[in-house]
Order: sequence, then structure tokens, then C-alpha cells
Amino acid sequence: MLAGLLLTDSVDYMIQSGSQASLCDREMVRIMVIGMSGTKDSLSRLIELAREVKPTAQQKEEQRRSFVYGNTGIENDAITRHMVEEQAAVRQDD
Repeated sequence: MLAGLLLTDSVDYMIQSGSQASLCDREMVRIMVIGMSGTKDSLSRLIELAREVKPTAQQKEEQRRSFVYGNTGIENDAITRHMVEEQAAVRQDD
């Protein structure tokens, strides 16, 4: 059931992003479909496949920004996602 929910979320994300799914995105969907069968062997295979997926530089940067926003927002609710994006742009310019 969880794998089905994850699959739905991933497909929805790819559709909403309006861009071609990257190799990493396609691999994650394939991994989640395999995991939907629910057997112990399928779970082991799912874990093996997940270890092989390498995020792109853009995906790593998006994750870093999300992490920064999430963690700073806990301490200071005045921090906005826009502020994090601005600082990330400054960081890239250096």
C-alpha cells in the first residue's frame, strides 16, 4: 500500500513539474512498482535497486534547499522559502 502511495506521489510530481522525467525519476517509479508486490524478496530487491539510484546535481540542490528551509523554519517562522532561494542564488554566484 505504501509503495502505491509513493508511486502516485512520484508520478504526480513528474506530471506537475511539466518536464521530462529524469532517469532518476523513472528508476524510482520502477523501484516503487516492484515494491508493490509486497513480498520479502521484492522488498530486498527494492532496497538493492534504490541503492543504485543516483540523484542528479539539480535534485541534490533541491533537497539541500528543502532541508535548509525545513530546519530553519523550525527555529524561526519568519524564514520563507523565497529567502532560502535568494541565499542559495547568492551562494551559487560566489
